[in-house]
Amino acid sequence: MLPVTVDPASGTPPFEQLRRQVAAMVAEGSLSPGSRMPTVRRLAADLGLAANTVARAYRELETDGVIATHGRKGTFVWIGLIRLVALPALFLLLPTADSIMMVGVYAVLLSALGSAGYAPILIFLNERFPTSIRATGTGLSWNIGFAIGGMMPTAVSLVAKDASQLPMTLAIFIGAISVIFLVGAFVVPETLGKLEGGSARSPS
Repeated sequence: MLPVTVDPASGTPPFEQLRRQVAAMVAEGSLSPGSRMPTVRRLAADLGLAANTVARAYRELETDGVIATHGRKGTFVWIGLIRLVALPALFLLLPTADSIMMVGVYAVLLSALGSAGYAPILIFLNERFPTSIRATGTGLSWNIGFAIGGMMPTAVSLVAKDASQLPMTLAIFIGAISVIFLVGAFVVPETLGKLEGGSARSPS
């Protein structure tokens, strides 16, 4: 547990008390550079504070260069790259399966990779919606995802001239979707200091 305390009776806001104590520990060297900071939720639970209070303190510390927090962009980029290569390849390999077992293996891999790609985006969107509309926002993103997935078989069938072209057409469609996913991973705002823990920086 991070050795900080918050006095609810103090005239100084809790987030500012937390910010000052962490900044002092880094400046004094009691919190060494590279030390792992607790996550927002963990520290909030330890101190009996609202998560938003701790998140604000982390944002202030990040702005001041006291800590460096780590967001999720890298995860999105890696998932996007894996999808871009693996999903089209699996669709092209599917017709070469020489047994029901191999068809099942390819189908399971396709399902797992598809879910691994969409699930983090939905979680990220859910966290970015304000609490008051979070349920509505999550429902909307789920429905949009199902709508796109439901339309793809029809679109692929219309584009492919015959059944032999279905694997390549599917590979192209899923590749295009993966490119969109990858672009989104690069352009979405980072969650620095808002949801994840960070590490202490060297005092300048």
